[in-house]
Amino acid sequence: MQSSDQKIIIIGAGVFGLSTALWLARGGYKNITIFDRCAFDKNFYDPSNGCNGASADINKVFRMAYGDKLRYQNLAIEAKDVWLSWNKAVAEAASSDLPPGLDPSDKLLHLCGAYFLAEGSEMRDYYAESLELMSRTAPDHRKMLFVKGDADDEERLRNIDPKWVEKYHIIDKINGSNTNGFIDINAGITIADKACVYARFLCEKEGIKFVLGDPQGKLEKLIIEEKSGHKKVTGLQTCDGVSHYGDLVIVAAGSWTASIIPEAHRTVEATAGTVMFIDIPKERMDLREKFHPDNYPVWSYRKGDGDQYYQGGGFPISKEGRLKFGFRGRKFTNFQDHPTKPNLRISTPRTKYTEKPIDTVPLYGLCRMKEVIAEAFPELVEFGFTDSRLCWYTDSIDNDYVIDYVPGYSKSLFICTGGSGHAFKFLPILGRHVKNQLEGIPDEFTSFWKWRVAEEGHDNNGLSEGENGPREVSKYRNYAANQRNSVFNDNSSQEGQTQDLPPDGGYGWVCTVAAAVANGHSWGFNSAYAVFLAYYLEHDVFPGSSPLQYAFVTSLSLTCLLLVSPVATECVQKYGIRPTMFCGVVLETASLLLASFSSKIWHLFLTQGVLFGMGVGFLFIPTAAVVPQWFTTKRSLASGISLSGAGLGGGVYALAAGAMIRSIGLQWTFRVLGIIGFCVNTTCTILLRDRNKATGSKQSTFELSLFKKAEYLLLLGFGGFTMLGYFVLIFSLASYATEIGLPASDGALISALFNFAQAVGRPLIGYFSDSFGRMNMAASMTLLAGLLSLTVWVNAKGFGLLVFFAISEGLVAGNFWATIAPLMAEVLGLTHVPSGLNLMWLSMVVSAWFFFEAGK
Repeated sequence: MQSSDQKIIIIGAGVFGLSTALWLARGGYKNITIFDRCAFDKNFYDPSNGCNGASADINKVFRMAYGDKLRYQNLAIEAKDVWLSWNKAVAEAASSDLPPGLDPSDKLLHLCGAYFLAEGSEMRDYYAESLELMSRTAPDHRKMLFVKGDADDEERLRNIDPKWVEKYHIIDKINGSNTNGFIDINAGITIADKACVYARFLCEKEGIKFVLGDPQGKLEKLIIEEKSGHKKVTGLQTCDGVSHYGDLVIVAAGSWTASIIPEAHRTVEATAGTVMFIDIPKERMDLREKFHPDNYPVWSYRKGDGDQYYQGGGFPISKEGRLKFGFRGRKFTNFQDHPTKPNLRISTPRTKYTEKPIDTVPLYGLCRMKEVIAEAFPELVEFGFTDSRLCWYTDSIDNDYVIDYVPGYSKSLFICTGGSGHAFKFLPILGRHVKNQLEGIPDEFTSFWKWRVAEEGHDNNGLSEGENGPREVSKYRNYAANQRNSVFNDNSSQEGQTQDLPPDGGYGWVCTVAAAVANGHSWGFNSAYAVFLAYYLEHDVFPGSSPLQYAFVTSLSLTCLLLVSPVATECVQKYGIRPTMFCGVVLETASLLLASFSSKIWHLFLTQGVLFGMGVGFLFIPTAAVVPQWFTTKRSLASGISLSGAGLGGGVYALAAGAMIRSIGLQWTFRVLGIIGFCVNTTCTILLRDRNKATGSKQSTFELSLFKKAEYLLLLGFGGFTMLGYFVLIFSLASYATEIGLPASDGALISALFNFAQAVGRPLIGYFSDSFGRMNMAASMTLLAGLLSLTVWVNAKGFGLLVFFAISEGLVAGNFWATIAPLMAEVLGLTHVPSGLNLMWLSMVVSAWFFFEAGK
C-alpha cells in the first residue's frame, strides 16, 4: 500500500512523467520530484532548442478512431473533453497568469479534422473496424466520421460547413484519388510543446518539484541496494555528483528507458520515425492560408503491406509557418553498448543533441515521403525540405503501454513507458490510470499494461530482430543536411540508394563469378544455338523441316525463358534462390539428355526449346537481381562481369559444340553438355548468396504501378527494340556465314568470336557505366551497335569483314545485359528490381517470337 507521504522520484518530464506526477499529486501524494536533463523551464519543450524527447514536438495527432481497440477509443473520447477544458482555461487566463512560453492565444488542441487514407478502393480493415466499433459503442462520435467517396457523407459534411468539403477533397491527388478511408471532424492535432508547458505549469501548481537541465537534472545512475539477494532502488545520482533518495523511483524516460533499466531491453525498444519540415515564407500567405488548421486536416496515408509499406502523413502549418511530415513505414533502430550492462547492446536514441549528434535522416524514409508529398501537394516542391528530425519513440512488443513495477526490485522501481507512437493524446488523463497500476487498483488497462517480455519465436513488434535486423540505422545512407532544400529536384536520391548499403565487394565478387559461370552454362549454351542451327540446316537432320521450324526451336527457348520469369521470382520469394536454381539445373540437364533422343522436329521443340528455356529461366532469373544487391559504385561493373559469362560461355560452347558434333555426333554432344552443365551449375547454385533480407527487399512478382512511371515505359521500349536486333544477331550469324558460302566451321568461329567479344565488352561497358552514367552508356552503345549493323554487316560478304563485324559488334551489342539491372536499380530502386525485370522479360516475348522473321 502506497503512502501519500512517501518520496517519489520521477525520471522524465515528458507526457508519461508529467501526467503521472499530476494525477499522483491530485490523489494526495505530497512529495514528488521530476528530474530531466532538458532545461524545459528555459527552452519550453521546443524541439529546435535542445529538446530531443518524443514529447518535445510542435504537434501530435489527436484521434479517437482506434480500430477494434475499445479501451483506447474510450480513453481518447474522455481525453478530448479535458483537452477542450484546457483550451478554455488558457484562453480565459491573463498572460501574467500563464507560464513563460504560453499565451492566451495558444490552442492546445485544434479540431482541424483527421483524414485517414489508404491506397485502393477497398476499405482498409483497420478503418472498417474503427467505423464499426464506433457505430456500436459511440454512435454520436460515429456521426462525425465521413467516408471518402460516399456521396451521402459528403452531403452531410456540406450541411455542417462547406469548408469541411474542401478538407474532404484536399488530398485527392494522392494515388490519383484511388484511396479509401474517412475524415473525422472531431479529431485533429495537439500543439505538443505548448501542451507540455501547460502540464508542467499544472504540476507546479500542485506542488511538484522539478530538477531540470544538465548536469543537475541528468541521470548518472540509479542507486541500488542489494541485501540477501534482493535488490531495491533507493534513489538516483545525477551528473553533478549529487545523490537523491526516495521511496519509489518511476522511470518515464521514453526511448531512454532501456538504457536506465537493462531488464527492459526485452520489453521496450527505442525506434526512430523520420520527420521532415517545410518552412513556408511569410510572403506566401496563400499557402500559409491553405495549410492553416482551419482549412487543412492532419492526415495519414497507408500504402502497401509487408516490410516495404508506406505509413506517413502531414500536419497543418504552425504559427511560425512550418509544415511537418512524418514517416513510420520503417522504424529505425540504433544499437549501442548499454551504459551500465556489459555485453548488452540495445537500441539507443541518436539525435541532434546526443553525444554523437545526427542532423539528418535516412534516405529510405525521406525519398518515400518526397514521392507522396510531391504527388499530393506539388506546390510545395519549390521549397524543398528545410529541416529534419529523427523522432525516437518507445515501442512495446505489442503497442500497448508498459506501466508496472519492474520485477526483482521489491516494488521500489516502476516503469512507465511504451508509448509506441500513440500516447501524447492521453496527456491530460493518462496519469489517472498510471496511479491505478501503481496502487494495485485493477482497471480496464491493468492486464494490457503489465510487465511483459518478448517471446521467442514471435515478431514482438520487431523487437526480436536485434542489431542484425533490416531497421538498424547504420545500414542506411543519410541525406546531406545541406541538400535538403533540393531534395525534390534531386533525381539521384532514388529509393535504391536508401537501402542497407551493400559491401561493394567482399563475397559479392564470389557471387559475381558464380553468376558469370552459371550464365555461361545456361545463356551461353543458348547463345551457341547458332552452331546447332547451322548444322541442322546444312545436314537436314530432321527431313522435311523448314528453316523457320529450326529457328522456332530457339524462339520457343527464349519465349519459355521469359515467360517463366514471374514463376521463378515467386519461387525465389517462397523457397529461396537455391531451390529455384536447382529446379533450373534439373530442367536444363533433362532437356539436353532428352534432346539426344530426338527423332522428330517436335521432339526438339519440347526439349531444346521448351524444357531448356524453362531451365535457363530458373537459373538466370534468380541471379539477375542478386549481383546488384552486393554493389553500389561498382554495380554496373559487377553486372557486366556476371553477364560476360554468357558471352564467354557462348564462345566456348560455339567452338566446343561444333567440334564435338563433328567428332562424337549430335546425340553424344547433347549428353556431354548436359552432364557438364549439371556439375557446373550445381556448384554455382551452392555458392550464390541472396541479400534480400539484408536490404529489406521483398521480391514482388508484378507491380503494375510501375507502368505509371514514364521512365520505366522508356526502359521497356529500350529492351524490346534492342533485343529484337540482338536476337537476330546472336542466332543468325553462323547461318548467315553458311548462306554467303562459308563452311559451317567458319560459321561456328564467327559465332564464337561474337560471343567472346561480348565477354570482353560487357565488363568494359559496366565499368564505364559506373563512371559516365548507365543511361549514357546504354544509349551510346545501342546507337553504335545499330550503326555497325547498318554499315558493316549488310556489306559483309566475306570471312574477313564478317570476323571484323562479329568482334566489333560483340563488344557493344551486349550493353543491354550489362546495364539493365543497374538501370532498374537506379530508376526504380532495389526493392522494385525483381518486378521490373519480370515485366521486362515478358515484354521481350514479342522480340523472341519475331526475331527470325525480322532478320530474314
